[in-house]
Amino acid sequence: MVSPLDAPNIVLELASRDTYLSLLSIKPMPRYLALFVDEPQLLKSAVESVMSEPQ
Repeated sequence: MVSPLDAPNIVLELASRDTYLSLLSIKPMPRYLALFVDEPQLLKSAVESVMSEPQ
């Protein structure tokens, strides 16, 4: 069980500095995404696998 007081076990830093429209104002995209996952190493491996694929 996760509570709002627990620290996330995965924090992603997003490279994009895009913006989005929110209720008539333009806001920057979040820089960090904090996640709570059951198996952080599996997520890390999956992300690294996709990132290393040729485009």
